[in-house]
Amino acid sequence: MQNSIAAEERASTAARPKGDGRALPRVIGWLLLLSLFGLLAASVAPLDAIFRKELSFLSVGALFVLGGLWLLTSIFGPHAARVSYMRANATHGGARFTRELRPFGHAVVYRTSGGGRAASPAEIAGALSNRVAMNLRALCADREVMTLKAASDATPALMQASDAVIVDLSDGAPADWNAIKPETRRCVFVAAWGVHEQAEATFAALGVPGQCFFYAPDGEIQRRGQFRAAVLAAMRAAHA
Repeated sequence: MQNSIAAEERASTAARPKGDGRALPRVIGWLLLLSLFGLLAASVAPLDAIFRKELSFLSVGALFVLGGLWLLTSIFGPHAARVSYMRANATHGGARFTRELRPFGHAVVYRTSGGGRAASPAEIAGALSNRVAMNLRALCADREVMTLKAASDATPALMQASDAVIVDLSDGAPADWNAIKPETRRCVFVAAWGVHEQAEATFAALGVPGQCFFYAPDGEIQRRGQFRAAVLAAMRAAHA
């Protein structure tokens, strides 16, 4: 199941999504580092006193301006993809798997069981369409930007509001499969490696074309290049 490291890296690079709207914040981030370097140079380098003062003033000013621009472009700029991860619960390492979804945009965990108030279809559509709120959450999120527990009739709204949907089969077929089935073109199926035999049987029984991908207990997806290519194909199908 494991590919060579070189082949995996080439496939991963080829499948990595591009143009997600984060280029400008990255450029500003590098300029921030350059300004910080200028401030450091002004404090330790053997410079003329007047030049050191001017360099310090310019560096501090650039830090404030660029810092403000970085924050604004990070919150209001990116039109990142919305990748929803459907799972019944957080067992089998699925909670750590969401790290694999961050390169595509904003990862949203969609729980179909457990406690808590269930979100209505309108609430789900509103949450996934609020770009500013999702960008703000993404600044502080290590994995997913939000977790939603949805009502039984909310799956169609989630499917329509997402750019791609990751369906976890670790706990068997989804309870709302009838709502997912018409939209399988925008879905990618995954499962924990520890239950791969059951998941493969479930996937075969569903009759969905393609393949089911598996992640390790630490959340690392196997065949990462193929997985990312499948997610991009699901995004293209969602906007076809």
